[in-house]
Amino acid sequence: MEYEARELERKAEQLNKKGFFSSIFGTDNTDEIINCYNMAANKYKLSHKWKEATACILKNAALHNNNNEASYCANAYMEAGNIAKKYDNMEAIKYIEKAVNVYASIGRFSYCGKCERNIAEIYEDLYEYNSAAQHYNKAAYYFEMDEYSKSVYTQCIVKYAELTSQYNRAYEEAILIFETEAKKALKSTLLQYGAKDYYIKAGILHVVIGDMVNAKIAIEKILYRRPTFFKFKRKKIFR
Repeated sequence: MEYEARELERKAEQLNKKGFFSSIFGTDNTDEIINCYNMAANKYKLSHKWKEATACILKNAALHNNNNEASYCANAYMEAGNIAKKYDNMEAIKYIEKAVNVYASIGRFSYCGKCERNIAEIYEDLYEYNSAAQHYNKAAYYFEMDEYSKSVYTQCIVKYAELTSQYNRAYEEAILIFETEAKKALKSTLLQYGAKDYYIKAGILHVVIGDMVNAKIAIEKILYRRPTFFKFKRKKIFR
């Protein structure tokens, strides 16, 4: 399998060298080169030769870039990043960030958000929570600009609030996010049950900063609007 991959990669390189002469005579073999690199990358993956597979996909990214095929170029960078996660997370992040830059240049904001969320999850797996929080925030920024990504926006901005309050002590900012998302959730019959969790998290953070009055208000907002969410009685809270 690895031998087949190397042969395909060699074929792609030979075709690429002939590319200049092909263009002179009005023929273009770029698609064939890209196909060879793709097949080589797949065979490298089957052999668990992750670096070699990544290298093939990056060559395709360069070819797409030369042909002004921005979307395909970004897709290739994203694929290279996903493969690179198998052996080097920081290298993976580098390629995924390249994908973000290309997607942003052509207005593919939901794809930018997916990439940033991918990066955030990598940092979270590395226990680098400050960096993870930043990229969840960036993901939310991009998702907010896409009409069909509102629910994913909420997931990312709430994740940002959780991490930044826990590791950066940005309590006031997190409280604002939780309460804003709670109000939005209450307007939807499908999402309204999530409001309970957001108000509770906001209430807990109010307690953390010593603001018992607003903590009580945060809890009572949901009790007042959706009392059936809680099994306990209202009078038992904050006596």
